Amino acid sequence: MFNSIPALQPFMDDRPAYRNALTNMIGKNKAEKLLNETGLYGSARRIPSELQHTLMLSELKFYYNKERASYISVGNIGLGVIGKTYVGRMVKGKVEIMRRRSGDVLNIYLEALPDMWYYFNYQRGVLQAISSDENSISQLMK
Repeated sequence: MFNSIPALQPFMDDRPAYRNALTNMIGKNKAEKLLNETGLYGSARRIPSELQHTLMLSELKFYYNKERASYISVGNIGLGVIGKTYVGRMVKGKVEIMRRRSGDVLNIYLEALPDMWYYFNYQRGVLQAISSDENSISQLMK
């Protein structure tokens, strides 16, 4: 779904920090193969199992918000992988991480287009999701 939106810019996967993180997660050989494929074809044929997560985010920059006692992201978010699909696009959005005595809270808002958005809330072992497009949520959560 994010891959089919030409207005979304690709994120820069040639940064040393991204390359190092990828190498640490999946090993040097797999990282080089993935980076070569995405550089040549814009996508990877197969995502290594170590990266097959519901959401893999990149290029997050946080600041501490004293009023909310939380870390909130600044700027666009790199959306790396959704499940087994390589996305590699920058999207508008926010990520918020809060530490609470009752348990940590993670809020993620991703906006592909002004009328196409996704919101995720994770706390106490429960993931909640809502979207402007109900069909997309069911596909995303598979």
